[in-house]
Amino acid sequence: MINPKNIKPERSLYAIGGTIISVMKEFEQKEISPEVIYKRFSEVYPIEISYNYFAYSLDWLYLINVIDLEEDKIKKCF
Repeated sequence: MINPKNIKPERSLYAIGGTIISVMKEFEQKEISPEVIYKRFSEVYPIEISYNYFAYSLDWLYLINVIDLEEDKIKKCF
């Protein structure tokens, strides 16, 4: 799921997470609503990704300490 060999690379959490990081870099503030990030992500990502799959990518980014999850915001750790 993170970087599988049996599906298209753009469906991997690795690729989705990288795009999420790029989207978050566009914002100056450190804390951003996940809905705002998802909306912008959907505009730039080449294929449609469900919000659930997007959330899995956020979980992965949290596990590798790239983001921190606040109450209703996502905080950049970069």
